[in-house]
Amino acid sequence: MPPSRAATIAQKTLAFPPRRPHLVAMWIALIAIFCAGVGNFAMHRAFMESDDPLIRQMVKPLADKVGPNITYVFEFLLLVGAMAIATRNWFTALLLYGLYTIFNAMAFSWVMHRGE
Repeated sequence: MPPSRAATIAQKTLAFPPRRPHLVAMWIALIAIFCAGVGNFAMHRAFMESDDPLIRQMVKPLADKVGPNITYVFEFLLLVGAMAIATRNWFTALLLYGLYTIFNAMAFSWVMHRGE
């Protein structure tokens, strides 16, 4: 008895290894970039809510011209751009956004733990 059409479709779609492994890597990269973006937004919010004079000095001129939340818009555009790049070249996007996240974490750590 030949297999049913549904069984044949299930075998083709659930084949292992996946028929398109680059799509699996792309989705993993998108999820990793999104999770790093959540961390970047959390660090950014902590930066903006801190009373550090260095942060106030850097943000004040831009906030006076454009608005106080423009830095959040910039952070969002970086995240969306990295996710868009990941759909074409997942490794480059993951590498660049990962480096951005590492440098962001280093700056966050330095600013929050430096002596006054």
